[in-house]
Amino acid sequence: VKDVPVLGLIPHIKEDSNKVKVFISPKSALAESFRNLRTNLQFMLKQKESHVIAVTSTIASEGKTTVCMNLGGIMSMADKKTVILNLDMRKPTLHERFGLQNSKGMSTLLSERTGLNDVIQHTEYENLDIITSGPIPPNPSELIQSVLMEKVLEKLKEVYDVIILDTPPIGLVTDARTLMHFADTSIYVLRANHSKKAFLLSLIHI
Repeated sequence: VKDVPVLGLIPHIKEDSNKVKVFISPKSALAESFRNLRTNLQFMLKQKESHVIAVTSTIASEGKTTVCMNLGGIMSMADKKTVILNLDMRKPTLHERFGLQNSKGMSTLLSERTGLNDVIQHTEYENLDIITSGPIPPNPSELIQSVLMEKVLEKLKEVYDVIILDTPPIGLVTDARTLMHFADTSIYVLRANHSKKAFLLSLIHI
């Protein structure tokens, strides 16, 4: 895995708050670490009108959603119109972090029960929108692998500068691998004192 670039190192984030930390403490070391991540992502991307970023890890609780929230926040602070999609439809938490309703979202959109404009929710932060997971469906993998998923991303690219995909753990289901094919950049999250060294071996097979 020596050829896999390290995009950034993020300080430990206490789990006592669901707020987006980069907004609460914009001058903190944490916010600066996400600015560094934002800069490194810009270097990796060739000139394009929009940037699709997939965020995954091996197992649960490694920090995927926390990274998505704060990366989305730091992107929006740079006047990038940003949307975060919660595609972990089995154990969604993104809506709780932002205090949003989850009666409709990616599951109802991809099953053609709601339209795209109906599921985009604005947060209290400028330039930062969310599409929650929606009710837990019986067939999340089939929904993610549908033709409609690609069409949704194409539509979002017409409006947003940055599209962040909060994906399920890659070690548990195949959904994240599918979503990486749609992404310009994939971020693989590892958490100190939680992730195992063996998890790095999975990077070879992605």
